Amino acid sequence: MRQRWIPLALAVAAVYIAVGIGFAPYTRWTNPQHAAWRFAAWVICALAYAVQISIEQWRFGSSPFFNALHCAIAAALGGLALGIAIGRASAIIAFPFAVGIPAFVVALIISALFRALRGTTDSRTSR
Repeated sequence: MRQRWIPLALAVAAVYIAVGIGFAPYTRWTNPQHAAWRFAAWVICALAYAVQISIEQWRFGSSPFFNALHCAIAAALGGLALGIAIGRASAIIAFPFAVGIPAFVVALIISALFRALRGTTDSRTSR
């Protein structure tokens, strides 16, 4: 069976890693611009997350559980890489869980809502 979700999860994890490492120097500034850089990093990661959920849902047809699981894996991989980049054992252990679990819960809710809305739309058009 072809695992189409793996390249997508790795690409999204790479975005998380690039944003986390690339934006880190700019968020340490003490002037007001650091908030704008943090917000930009958050928006880019949120867009990557939304794209992954959308592709999993509509292109791959994943169930809400597997959609959420794949999103959580991408987030956990990104968190693991950032923990390794920081170089602290506690970060290496904590980051994958700190980002993976919330990513799973939110993606599960969003995917279930998308599936429910799609089911409602499909039943209306079939009448």
